[in-house]
Amino acid sequence: MSSSAFKASEKFRVTMVNSEGPSERVTIQLSLDGLKVLTQDGSRTMRSYNLRNVARWDLMDTSTVIWTKTDVDLEERPLTLSSDPTTIRNVVDTLASCCMQLAELIQDKEEAASNLAELATGGGKTRKAAKLPSVDSVEYWRHPDKAGWLQSQSEVMKMWRRRWFVLKQGYLFRFLSPDVTESVKPRGVVDLSKVQDVRDGRAVTGKANTVQLKTATGGSVCYVCESETEMV
Repeated sequence: MSSSAFKASEKFRVTMVNSEGPSERVTIQLSLDGLKVLTQDGSRTMRSYNLRNVARWDLMDTSTVIWTKTDVDLEERPLTLSSDPTTIRNVVDTLASCCMQLAELIQDKEEAASNLAELATGGGKTRKAAKLPSVDSVEYWRHPDKAGWLQSQSEVMKMWRRRWFVLKQGYLFRFLSPDVTESVKPRGVVDLSKVQDVRDGRAVTGKANTVQLKTATGGSVCYVCESETEMV
């Protein structure tokens, strides 16, 4: 399910597995407002979770464990849901779509606020040139050196998201989809001339086929390739 296909809210009937009591049939409601566990008939809210507090989830064939952690929690708390494989897959896909949309909305708002602050101090044009200095000189939409799908981690929600990357003339551009034209602006760009070390990043992410880039300032960023071949 793509983020563009996500509705205002989605509801699923599943079984909530309780570790200290009997399991019970419930309705799960997912939206940008959060994850709600309702009674089976949907008349009462039993639990409510902010999407910002969703740390991760584990997907099995007929169940998923959604881990949440608030500022007051010492450790992550599990919410275990079970149903048929299709329903569980749809729950996880919808949850991922919600988190992705929320992260992008937050990112867009933060970028807009930052740009307004720069404009207010007279530094708008300088900031734009410094942020994406390659836009005017590199035709990233035409004959890239390499292009393909990678997973990158969002800055706000720390969620892994599949994005289209274009490598050209020493810069790595990030886009939402392969439909890259001159009018499509990158969602991010990495100046590879500032990268001093490239190594296997599996120890950092716990994911196979991870590439870690390190800069002279000590910063690092990881990308997950879909296969070992794409790491070359």
